[in-house]
Amino acid sequence: MTRQMGFPALWCKWIEGILVSARSSVLVNGSPTFEINCSKGVRQGDLLSPFLILLVMEGLSNILYKARIEALLRGIPIISHLFYADDALLLGEWEEDNVKNVARCLRIFYLASGLKINLQKSNIYGLGVGNDEVLNMCNVIGCKSDSIPLTYLGISVGSNMNRINNWTPIIEVFDKRLSAWKAKTLSIGGRLTLINSVLESLPIYYFSLYKAPVGVIKTLEAKMRKFLWVGSSNINKMNWVAWDWVTWPKNIGGLGINRLLEVNEALLVKWGWRFRVENHNLWRKVVEACHGKANHWSFLPLNSNIAGCWKNVVKLLNKLKLNGRGLNRLILGKVGNGVETRFWIDSWLGDLPFMERWPLLFGLELFKSCRVAERFETVQENRVYDWQWSRQPKFEEELKEWKECLEALSNVSLSSDKDKWYWFDDNQKVVSVKAVKKSLIVERVTSHPPNFNWCKWVPIKCNIMA
Repeated sequence: MTRQMGFPALWCKWIEGILVSARSSVLVNGSPTFEINCSKGVRQGDLLSPFLILLVMEGLSNILYKARIEALLRGIPIISHLFYADDALLLGEWEEDNVKNVARCLRIFYLASGLKINLQKSNIYGLGVGNDEVLNMCNVIGCKSDSIPLTYLGISVGSNMNRINNWTPIIEVFDKRLSAWKAKTLSIGGRLTLINSVLESLPIYYFSLYKAPVGVIKTLEAKMRKFLWVGSSNINKMNWVAWDWVTWPKNIGGLGINRLLEVNEALLVKWGWRFRVENHNLWRKVVEACHGKANHWSFLPLNSNIAGCWKNVVKLLNKLKLNGRGLNRLILGKVGNGVETRFWIDSWLGDLPFMERWPLLFGLELFKSCRVAERFETVQENRVYDWQWSRQPKFEEELKEWKECLEALSNVSLSSDKDKWYWFDDNQKVVSVKAVKKSLIVERVTSHPPNFNWCKWVPIKCNIMA
């Protein structure tokens, strides 16, 4: 397979040498027996295994790409398949010939690589198609039928995550983990350590993609709170200290437990940053195809008629304030050629976008989503009438803003470099969840931190008791 993909013969010989030279032995009463030659290739857990899987799956990707070029597979123009290690998701039009051609591509992949896809463990889903038709299609190629929502890479796809009952898997994971711990044998310091290292980490995968409902946050924090003070879910006991004090960082006097709402918001802020930085990634192209056609002058595109996780993320980021500033004033542009940066909407000259700095001029602009490169040519040549105004600025305040705009642009020059973005807050060039959480803690106004200094040379339970 590697030779067919164009790898040199010497490189293939190296890989073959690694696979052939593998040896194993069996432990009998703690003593190893004689060594056994491994005839099935890479051993389980070998670090080389993921690398080889990616190489082989690249061959399947090329087969599907070739079939799409030859019009044998018909589907979404920009994407026909998604691979993650040995997990594959194929997308296409609902036609019998299309599905049969997918099965033929998998057969060709088996003949070339020796890796056979188990159709009995594969599922087929139909969007806007009846169950009977899905079952008929399954009988054609010999796989199982299933329905939306589906679970892909451990995440629920197609569910309405605004409903609390769709977060049941996360709550069940909490309950399962708590039931396995012998809380009665743990001190309060040990329970605090388990909360910080385990319980706070369990929902992070979901929190990094979806905005969690308030009910889910309250349920999970109630379980954490009960485990901290009681240790058992069957006993009710009064909490020693208010949860607001407990969730302050240790350097301010709290126990260092993170508020799950702040963790969720900090993880979702990263999507705003990634949307600005990852200009050519597939996920951004999908978002722009769905939301970019609507008339919007906001920092992130949003079509309010389309429901989903992106809508919830954008609504949250538009309302979120970090150190008194919105996200559009924290993700700043450094203009190079000016092709990617929007002249009025993005913050690229100072920490305030031009639409807020000169609102009267922005109201006169017809092409409000224009790029810096498109406007800067007219500024350099002083071609005022080439700006696409609804009418020329004539009132005193409009002329004042126009003068300030030209003065600000007079010292700017474009280059051949690409536009770049950097995170203004906390003197960091890239966004970090830690910095966002720190800013969210500063924004707390409902409570004040406890006046306590942690002592590192005494046990945790003594600090908590104090």
